[in-house]
Amino acid sequence: MKKFLLTLCLAVASVTLFSGCSKDDEDKLVGTWDAYQAVEEYNGRTFTETIKSGEIMLRCMEDGTFTFVASIEDYVDVENGKYSVAGDLLILKYRNNGTDTYTIEKLTKSELVISESYDDGKYTVYFRKK
Repeated sequence: MKKFLLTLCLAVASVTLFSGCSKDDEDKLVGTWDAYQAVEEYNGRTFTETIKSGEIMLRCMEDGTFTFVASIEDYVDVENGKYSVAGDLLILKYRNNGTDTYTIEKLTKSELVISESYDDGKYTVYFRKK
């Protein structure tokens, strides 16, 4: 389970925020998001993990920057960078020059769902707006 949470944190760190879509989507995204569930589909199996409030937080600012904080047990990670949206893709550019791309499954004023697909599966993370 710790390995799954660490992998989730790395995926979510890569998942953080976006702008550049419609004004309505930008308005929905700005704020602080609290992850509450992660689902991993791998080799035909599904694993669901409940995430405690405050363990994984994502903050999107109006200026197109983001801060991601993961604090699970003794593991703490803080990531910063700029985000953009191209269609249904969330593109995260980190200050260390790394870039990750995720699919936006759902975005409302109160819920954000993002996913990352890989060869044998998919990660999906569910956030509520604080």
